[in-house]
Amino acid sequence: MATASPFEAALRDVLDRLHAASRELEGARDNSEVAQTAADLVLALTRSAQAVVALGGLGHEFDRYDRSFSRVAGGSRSLSDAEVAELLAAAGLLPAGAISARGRSHGPAIGSLLRIHGQVIGALAVGRNAEYTDTERLAFEVFGSQVSAALSGSSRWDERWQSVERVERAH
Repeated sequence: MATASPFEAALRDVLDRLHAASRELEGARDNSEVAQTAADLVLALTRSAQAVVALGGLGHEFDRYDRSFSRVAGGSRSLSDAEVAELLAAAGLLPAGAISARGRSHGPAIGSLLRIHGQVIGALAVGRNAEYTDTERLAFEVFGSQVSAALSGSSRWDERWQSVERVERAH
């Protein structure tokens, strides 16, 4: 049996974590459970220190959020409202000027918009002290798509989308 290269081993590790997180996300039923489960899972997937899933209304961009679900690694503590906004800004998800960008001492952050039927419904962001590899960034983006799909299956978003479609057809 051939020995895997360090790259292959690292890639396999990230893919295994992505697979496990995606499978566990399937068990969540409503949008609150999907969002909180996603915040918990993305910490392990990306080996981050902080994670947030922020949900807002349907739109073409992410400019506000109504609810957030967050987690800090190594415990059950959630982020404060200010920490949520700071992480979203550091990940480049909030509009310019919404909040000052994260200080260098806090480390890098990455984020992804959550979309359903082409409409932005929220965002997913993580942060830690070390840079993210390209493989971790890609796994994060794929997981973001999985979160969007899981949210799409929840009744709240499906009902809202159907309402939007009815209004658009009426005009």
